[in-house]
Amino acid sequence: MREFKYKKNIIVFAAILIIFTGLRLGGIYLPYHQDEWKNVSASSTVAGAGSFFAHPPLMQMIFVAGNFILGDANMRILPLLFSVASVVLFYLVVRNRLGKKVALWSIALFSICFYNILGSLSPDVDGAILPFFFLLAVYTYDKSMLAEKSSVKWKWLSLLIGSLLIGFLIKLSFVLVVGTILIDYVLNRGKKINRKEILTAVVGVLGFSIIYAIAIFGIGALYPAFDISLMKGHAKQFTEEGREYFSSILF
Repeated sequence: MREFKYKKNIIVFAAILIIFTGLRLGGIYLPYHQDEWKNVSASSTVAGAGSFFAHPPLMQMIFVAGNFILGDANMRILPLLFSVASVVLFYLVVRNRLGKKVALWSIALFSICFYNILGSLSPDVDGAILPFFFLLAVYTYDKSMLAEKSSVKWKWLSLLIGSLLIGFLIKLSFVLVVGTILIDYVLNRGKKINRKEILTAVVGVLGFSIIYAIAIFGIGALYPAFDISLMKGHAKQFTEEGREYFSSILF
């Protein structure tokens, strides 16, 4: 009986994945519009990307690498690859939290959601790339919370920190994911939180900030096309408009 249910879940999951991909394949070669065209054209050269992308360095590095491999005409494939990977992560996250049946229904709805279809094909980071790292962060966070052995917990925590760091090195607004995970932890722990945990969290946030700053300047030294002044100017612009993310005041 268990083997039958397992095979059934695999078949349903595969069918949903085929539907998910099929709904998006027809839009791969649609013409680019507005910011899509700007992102693609800027990423055709390292110098062009460096002077255009006003975000942390990994965003332009991903686009330059994607353009080099795929070419201008195929850049919609880049977000689609991340989106397909997100379906797998989404299933795993929901399955761990609510069970297999809910997970299958979730990815089924996810596959036909218009915004996701649009985001899966948009050569930008908000529609598919950042959601992938958000789901990866949630998955590793859940695994670390469920781990009983200290060695296993630290392994998942390391992966969590890595996914948060990568997301934050793509776009500063990824700080919202960091805040979401911290809030979830506080809500789950509630009154069980002690001073040691609070101190560990404070040290962790400070340590993360230091590692992030080192990564930013380190990448800037190795990848001269990245102009940190553009990123700082973009962050300052949102601060002046009232969108005061923690990431905006780091620099």
